[in-house]
Formats: sequence, C-alpha cells, structure tokens
Amino acid sequence: MKFHQNYNKKSIVLFSLAIVFVTIPAPNYNINSQAQIFYFFTLLFFANKPFFQSYNFKKVMKAIVLSFPFFISALGCFYSENKIEGFKYLLSTIPFLLFPITFSYYQLNKKKIEWLLNYFVLSVLLFIIFGFIKAFWFFNNNLGDFYFYDKFALLLNKHSTYFSLFIVLSIVILLNNWIEKNKFRLGEVFIFIVFTIALYMLSVRISFIALLFGITILLFFKTSKRVFLYSTTILTLLILIVFISPNMQKRFQKSNFDNGKIDDISFRLKHWEAVIETVKDESLFFGIGTKGDNKRLIENYKKRGLTAAYERGYNAHNQFLEFFLNQGLVGLGFFILSILMIFKFLINDSNYLGLCLFTVFITYMLTESILMRHSGIISYTLFLSVSLFNTFEKKKIIKKIILLNTRIDYLSMSQTLEKISNSIKNNQQIHHVAVNAAKIVALQKDLKLRESVNCCDIINPDGQSVIWASRILGKPLKERVAGIDLMQELVKKANTEGYKIFLLGAKEKVVSKVVSIYSKKYSPEIIAGYRNGYFTKAQEKDIAEEISDSGANILFAAMPSPKKEIFLSENKHFLKNVNFIMGVGGSFDVISGLTKRAPLWMQEYGLEWFYRFLQEPKRMFKRYLVGNTKFIFLILKEVFK
Repeated sequence: MKFHQNYNKKSIVLFSLAIVFVTIPAPNYNINSQAQIFYFFTLLFFANKPFFQSYNFKKVMKAIVLSFPFFISALGCFYSENKIEGFKYLLSTIPFLLFPITFSYYQLNKKKIEWLLNYFVLSVLLFIIFGFIKAFWFFNNNLGDFYFYDKFALLLNKHSTYFSLFIVLSIVILLNNWIEKNKFRLGEVFIFIVFTIALYMLSVRISFIALLFGITILLFFKTSKRVFLYSTTILTLLILIVFISPNMQKRFQKSNFDNGKIDDISFRLKHWEAVIETVKDESLFFGIGTKGDNKRLIENYKKRGLTAAYERGYNAHNQFLEFFLNQGLVGLGFFILSILMIFKFLINDSNYLGLCLFTVFITYMLTESILMRHSGIISYTLFLSVSLFNTFEKKKIIKKIILLNTRIDYLSMSQTLEKISNSIKNNQQIHHVAVNAAKIVALQKDLKLRESVNCCDIINPDGQSVIWASRILGKPLKERVAGIDLMQELVKKANTEGYKIFLLGAKEKVVSKVVSIYSKKYSPEIIAGYRNGYFTKAQEKDIAEEISDSGANILFAAMPSPKKEIFLSENKHFLKNVNFIMGVGGSFDVISGLTKRAPLWMQEYGLEWFYRFLQEPKRMFKRYLVGNTKFIFLILKEVFK
C-alpha cells in the first residue's frame, strides 16, 4: 500500500511538471504561471523525504550558478531610480531561484525527461497547427493574409522571437530522438516539416543561426564525422538560401529610421551603440539599476534617428547588453561567469542534448533580451534545470581510451587507489604514469617516451585539458587524477596500512624537507629512504637496486619528463621488490613549499598550468603556452581527420 502511495505522489508531481512544460507556448502567460504554482505546491505537499537531505556541494553550486540572474537583478533593485518597476521585474525572475532549488531536489530519470520534452514538442506542434487553421480561415474569408512573419505571430498571440525559440528547441529535441533511436517514424517527419514551415513563416533570423549551432553540436557529439560534415554543410547551404528568400528579405528592411528605412543589421548596431553610451554616461560598473530610468537611453535612440526604438521604448535587444545596461560591468561579469560555469557543468556531465539546448539560448541572447519576459525566463530556467540536475545520456562502459597515440585508463581516483592497494597486498608491481597535454604533445615525436608511457600498467589523465579533449572526441574519461593528489592519498594510505615509501628526485634540500614534513605529519616509520634526483646514466642501476632493497612498497620519482618516464621504464626490473612506482614531476617542490599550487577553482577550470606559468614564465613558456597550443591543434586535427 505504501508503495502505491509513493508512486501516486510521484505521479502527481510529474503530472504538474508536465503541465508547466505544455503551457510554455500558450498565448496567455498567466496559464503557465498558474501551472508553476500548482507544480511548486504539489512538490511541497507530496515530497517523500526532508527537503535538504538530497543536497550536496555540487548541486548547491549548480543551483547558485543558475540563480545568478535573480541575484544580479536583486542587486540592481537597491540603486534603481525606478524601484517599483525594478521589484516587479524581480518578482518575475523568482523562477531563476525556485526551479534550480526544486530540480536539484526532485531528480528525474532519462525516461521521464524524454516524456516531458516530447510533451513540450507536442504542445508547440498543436499551437502551430491552431495558428495554421486560423490563418487559413482568415485568408479564406478575405480577412487578410496572415502567412507572413509579423502577422502569423499575431495569430499565435506570442512574440515571434519566443515562439521561434520554442520551435528551434523542439527541432533539436526531435533530432536527438532520431539519433538516439537510430530511426524515425512518418509522424515525426510530418512534425519536422510543420516546424520548418512555421519557422520560415516567422522568419526570425537568429532562429536559423541558433538552429544551425544547436544541430551542429548535436551531430558533432552524437554522430560519425562523415555524417557531421555532410549534414552541417547541407544545413548551412539551406540556411543561406533561406536568408536570401523574399520573406526573410522583408525582415532585413523592416526597421524605421528618421529618413525612411534602414537595414536591420545597421539598426541593431546603432541600437547597441546607444545602450553602451547610456551606460558610460550613467555608471559603467553598476548601470542604471534593474528597470531603472531609461530616459537617457531613449534620448540616445532619438539622437541616432532610431524612430522605432524611441517610439516603442525598445530594450537593449541583446541579453548581455541588457545586464550591462541595468547592472553595469558587475552584472555582465557575473552573468558571463554563470554561462561559462554552466557550459563546464554540461561538458563534465557529457550532457550533449543539454549543451545543444543551452547553445540555442545563448545564440538568441546575442540579438534578443530573452530573459526580460516571462516566456524567456521560464523556458531558460526550466530547460537548464532539467539539464543540469538530471542525466540525458547513457554512460558507456569502457576500460580505456586511445587519445593521440596515448592509452588512458577509464579510472577514477578511488578506483586507482583500489588497484594500487590490491597490487601491494598481492605483492605485485604496478608502474603508473599521469599524462597531461604537454606530455601527450611530446610523445607524438619522442618514440622512446611514447613507449615508456604506453607500457605502464595504469595511465591516468593529469590535466583538465585531457579530460575536455576526451569529451570533445566522444571518449569521455571519468575524472582528472592528478599525480600530486594521488601521491598525497598514497602517503596517507602508507601511514594507515603500514606501507613504506621511497622519495627520489629534486634537490637534496627539497627532498629532505619533504621527508621532514611527512615524518612530522605522519610517522618517520613510513620513510624507507630518500635520494636527490641528480645522478648519471651509469648510476641508475645501482640506485634502482638500492631502492628495491630498502623495503619500500611505493616509489615516488620527482624528476622532469621524459627523464622519469624513461628511468622507471628501463629500470623497473631492478625495482622488483617495489610494488608501486610512479613519476610525480615537480610535486616535491609544491609539498616542500618551494612553489605554490594553484587555487582549487583554477584547478577545476583547467588553469593550473597558467598559475604555474606565472610563477616561472621563462621556464614554463615553451612547455605550457607552446605545448598547449600544439595540443589544441592536434585535437582539432583529430576531430576533422
């Protein structure tokens, strides 16, 4: 009985959420507002567990980032000259706060997400068909031709920009369904044709550009390279043909100017100039405030002869400039930061459909202030909340990948530690290496280094750029396993499990400092021995045998590449009594305090190399700036191979 009660509760919440999706394209936004209220109440009353039990740091971060527009708008309300309008707008942005919070709590599986998205697509289709019927009825009764962009939008009773956005989102969802199932039905082809006709009738230029970007990303990540190249080429040509068609040309010449007509692109550029000038005159850092007094903006429109803009009181017609106008550089900076972080979250989760949908929204923001109206706010927050807090993709079960002639294991930090522990317990030897962008670039030409790396038992990705590259190439690795982090975890394990470590490398002063630090932090008993990294080729065998006889279970070799990889590869048979051997590069310098490690946020965003470069620019210039550029080139070359 309890199972059925829980099932019914979940069904009610899902049903209420479906109503929110279905009413997004509705002509009257009040219907959607009431659907949202119904959803929030059902979630509140039918939740099965305490609200905060399901939260973790990652979810909280995603919720905060997606809520940035609300916080930015709230900040602007305090210094806006038009506080009443500012707080009215702030109330309309509450979905930026509520949807991320509720979706981080109410998790959906892939099947439920598909069900909700398909109902959204069906809803958009029904409203289009209803618009077609109305247009035909008016035309048949000699009441006017409503098949052109502005008049067809009137029949839909929805701004043409927003309805075209819903159509583009629907086409991307529909195409994703075809790719996922590897087949399409006749009914779906009909829906696709209806969407294409409606999109052309609305003739919103940015919609075709957004569609191109969205489909390009979807095809790039989910199809073969040949399909991607052919499809994007054909799609680009079709969109160019659409742009020179009569209906679209009317769009290009619609803007009013004091002396007649002006092409729409020139109109937009003058429009944006007026916005930027207004902010410069008011406050560059904080703008005019949320929904602040825009008299100066209207005057700047008039000064430039933008008749339509000052007569109708246009907004910035660019979401980035809208934040710049209302909240200045502060608001714009936080909004751009939120966009970059959302991209990072989606890429890290290998959420390619979510990435496509987000790209569509960002593209629309280039020419429209879509977050200034109900339709844009709701669709943006709803689709991104679904994307960020749930999983669209099926995870592939893989053990290793080949990335630019380098074998990399599909292992997390915990899995790597488990394999190492098992090897020590079973008295087996594991040779480990961590690869970053610089090392991968180097082994393309250095065959000895390549052989030394690929013969290792465990190869971890030690660099965020390697993780990103794996995702771009459709071979997503689990996570970054940095060599220094693995080393620190193994030292902890040595202390708890009674293992012994040997420290080889760096200058005598540095390695002695590391021994002292570990002896004080843990116990002198974990140190089997240590030696600096300055020795000749002839000494290598004796040093390896000395380490092997020291009783060490683990060897950390802190030497530069390719010296450490080749040394370990050529001498591991002399290190037969050591269960785990790994190169740790400049880790001793960091642990001893000689150099500082990048802050955590820089590590997460793949900027640790830049922090290291700032510390030693002369030494690191070739390795990082030149090496990273070569790495990007190699990845792009692989993409279009």
